[in-house]
Amino acid sequence: MQNLRTETDEVLVDLYENGNDGAFDVLLERYQKTIYGFILTLVCDVATAEDIFQETFFNGKQFFSWAVLPTQYVNGIETIEAIYAASGLGDEVVAHTTVAAEGATAANPTAMLVISALALITNIVAFGYIMYQAKKRHINPYKEDVFVDQKYYKDAMERAVVNS
Repeated sequence: MQNLRTETDEVLVDLYENGNDGAFDVLLERYQKTIYGFILTLVCDVATAEDIFQETFFNGKQFFSWAVLPTQYVNGIETIEAIYAASGLGDEVVAHTTVAAEGATAANPTAMLVISALALITNIVAFGYIMYQAKKRHINPYKEDVFVDQKYYKDAMERAVVNS
C-alpha cells in the first residue's frame, strides 16, 4: 500500500484525478490550517470562515478545481469564488469574501508605522519605569514583584486571596 503522506502535491492531485479519495484527504489534512487561516484573514469572521471552509472542502470532492489551491496559494480566493460560482451556493458569500479581501489590503502604511512607533515608545517608557522603580527599591525585577507598595497591586492580591 502506498504511503500518501510522503507524496508531493502534484502526485496527490494526479492520484485524486484518477479516483483515489485518500489523496484528497491527505491534501486537505496537509493544508487545512493554512487554508482556514487564509480564509479567516479575508472574511475577518470565525463563523463565516468556518462555513466557507466546510462548504468548500467537505463538499468539495465533487469539484476538482479546489485542488489547485495548494499549488496556487496566491490565487486561492479566486479558486474559492470559482467553486462557489460553479456550485450555485450563492453570490452573497463570494461578494462578502471579495469585499473582505479588498478591505483587508487597504491598511494605510503610514498609520501602521505611527501606531507601531507609539507602541514601541510606550513599551520603552514602561520598561524604563519598571527599571527605575526596581533600582529605587534596590530589588531585582526578575526575582521580586516591583509594584508591591501600590494600591492596585494590594487590591489584586486581596482579590486573589478571596477567590482562592
